[in-house]
Amino acid sequence: MVKDIELRQEKDGNYFVFSLLAIVTIGILIGYLYEILAGKIYFVVSVGSVILLFLALFFASKNDKKLLFLIKRPFESDTRISYLAFVMGFLLIIVLNLLFSLTQSQFSLTQLYSPIFFSSSEGLSSGISQSFSASMIENSPFTTFFYTVIVASVQEEFSFGLVLIVVGYMIGRLINSFSGEKFGRNFSLFVAFIVAIVGFAIIHKLNASYIGIMFFYAGLFRAILNSLIYFANFGLAFTIGLHMSNNLWVYVLQFGIQWFVIVLYLLILLGFVLVLLPNKKSGNIDALIRKVSREVMSRN
Repeated sequence: MVKDIELRQEKDGNYFVFSLLAIVTIGILIGYLYEILAGKIYFVVSVGSVILLFLALFFASKNDKKLLFLIKRPFESDTRISYLAFVMGFLLIIVLNLLFSLTQSQFSLTQLYSPIFFSSSEGLSSGISQSFSASMIENSPFTTFFYTVIVASVQEEFSFGLVLIVVGYMIGRLINSFSGEKFGRNFSLFVAFIVAIVGFAIIHKLNASYIGIMFFYAGLFRAILNSLIYFANFGLAFTIGLHMSNNLWVYVLQFGIQWFVIVLYLLILLGFVLVLLPNKKSGNIDALIRKVSREVMSRN
């Protein structure tokens, strides 16, 4: 019976991240159709990401196992474990920010992580950077919340945690192919990480307070996140949780706690409770713990 539950759990798809992508896509399309500037911006980002992804895949070999690994790894878990990874990432930012606040540290996770927010010498009251300013989101505080917290976290992780990795990998493959494969088997993977890291650092030009070595720190942070996705098997859900929690922290400091912020916290808590509840398809909490342990051990 236990084996049957575990086998069924192995076949359970990862619907959580795909559901987030679907929600964000619908939100972006609505924003674009209603001519909300933030919607237009993310429409361009999302369409550009999809085009880059398809162009990269167009030149790909069907038998390229490393490319298949790069595409599957961000989603490679079942729904329950994926959601737990999301909650882990979400809580990690809260805990770290609280620790930095208690120790009165000048270190800012917001500056390190998010390219669309900045803390100037005037503090967080200076708001969101000009390129993604709140004035771009004309309709309501909820629209501002939706694009800066939900859309930004999901879309940017999709772009930097998957799309640029695949694009960079294919660039590496082309370079290696034209050079007669003299750079070795892992060169393409190296280029994939470099492209994602450099892209993430460059987009921080939108962050008005970034200077000098701070771009290096942003790139290093992206390298750590992508390593967690591809080598530690945390998946996109974990980094989406980090990103969403970070942007939500800044949003609350900027605009205060509003009803939809409370609703988001309650939905995350409700999802966590539902994940822990036993069900016929995935088994009980013991089966979940065994699955998590098995995945962890398989990566060691």
